[in-house]
Amino acid sequence: MHAARPHWQAGLLFSLLTAAQWGLVPILLKSLQPTLGSITLIWCRLLVPALGVGSYYLFVRRNVSWQPLLRRNNLFMLVIATCGLLGNYALFMVGLQFVPADAAQLIGQLGPLLLLVGGVLLFHEPFSPLQWIGLGAAVVGLCLFFHVPLTQLRLDQYSLGLLWIVAASIVWSAFGLAQKSLGRSINSQQSLLVIYIIGTLAYLPGVNFEGFVKLSGAGIAMLAWASLSSGLAYVTLAAAMKRWDAARVSALLTTTPLFALLFTAIAALLAPGHMHASPLDWLSTLGAVLLVGGSGIAAIARRRP
Repeated sequence: MHAARPHWQAGLLFSLLTAAQWGLVPILLKSLQPTLGSITLIWCRLLVPALGVGSYYLFVRRNVSWQPLLRRNNLFMLVIATCGLLGNYALFMVGLQFVPADAAQLIGQLGPLLLLVGGVLLFHEPFSPLQWIGLGAAVVGLCLFFHVPLTQLRLDQYSLGLLWIVAASIVWSAFGLAQKSLGRSINSQQSLLVIYIIGTLAYLPGVNFEGFVKLSGAGIAMLAWASLSSGLAYVTLAAAMKRWDAARVSALLTTTPLFALLFTAIAALLAPGHMHASPLDWLSTLGAVLLVGGSGIAAIARRRP
């Protein structure tokens, strides 16, 4: 399959949609984790997109060819992508037990940054000096935005949780690079479907079905959206990377913590007794400005001829 002709406007839109969905999911998972447990949440996040994408190929695109997946190089990349995504889900949930959603989202940005570097080094994607300046500003903005959690690092469960999130980010970047390689010869959703099915079967033995009975109406709604969003986010991510350079997509994904803050603030207004918004001081506000501005420069600035 030939790659679609790049359209940066569509790539920008899909990248922002991905960041928004990833900003909301950790908040939902953090709320649901005490009732359902990590394995059950991972299983739901894999089962729902497996059913959705599987139905699409079963009823809509029944004549699509799956033979390219059997090529030796593609099989190798598929193994890396599978281990990367399933490992990311598991490691992130372990870390989320010990750290708040905003700190987890901060450290989680290492994944897109590693994907950016990998896209430039492995795929030789163009990245101008101005874009590197923008990326540097975004990294500084991330540090300032979460300067309070960063200054509270110590050798305890909190630090251990951050290390789990770092590991999750590393394996996610491996998944992203493998998907980028697979996307050159097959539709990205085909490889994702295989990963979803493998993950659903792998995590099935550890599912706590009794936990579903304990969910309230709001809990069921949050679980439904977290499960749907997990699949939709990778649909929009695949669409963005199909139309844009992985480096620029990764630069915009650094805005994910801003969406997490926004959704947390909205949840705090709707349910003040259950969710608390993080206070913003002047350093955090400055960090937000640098993060948005730097990511925009890194994503949109064009390479000079």
